Amino acid sequence: MDGILAAWMDSYSLYFISYIIYGFSLASSQLIFCNRVFLIMNMYQGLRTIRRTVQEVWVYISVGLMPLTMIPFAYVLTPNQEMAKRAMIRDYKIYPDCVYDINSVIVCNPLNNCAIIFAILNLANVFGSTFIIFYATHKAYMLLSKRMMTKSNKTKRMHQKFNKRTRLQVGGN
Repeated sequence: MDGILAAWMDSYSLYFISYIIYGFSLASSQLIFCNRVFLIMNMYQGLRTIRRTVQEVWVYISVGLMPLTMIPFAYVLTPNQEMAKRAMIRDYKIYPDCVYDINSVIVCNPLNNCAIIFAILNLANVFGSTFIIFYATHKAYMLLSKRMMTKSNKTKRMHQKFNKRTRLQVGGN
């Protein structure tokens, strides 16, 4: 960890602060994306069913909480810095100046498999969030496509132009 704040705070605290900010920014960007998709869906289907409301709530909760679940894991899996740095120098014969630099943070204990666990959790988080976003986008696109089935050619062209613009707007978030 390096930068202006490194003069006022230790790198261990800055690492967690940056990870927390990353988790919240990822959650908020995904919530904004899903909100945009659901606005499009609600524009085409004014009548809200209980099933659709439950699905929307499930998507919002899942997309909002998935990035935030990594914060406790990062806290638990990050070892005590002093002990981890001593173990790193002892077991891996690393030059001490690199490890004891004020900007270095040992993210994973080198003596166990926490890096593998952390990588698996991060990948599960990314794949789960991606699946939920694709699901929400697919539902919105199905509604947009279904709307065009029984219309005249002029209305279909108008809907196609609108659908194209809407997909570009959804993809732009």
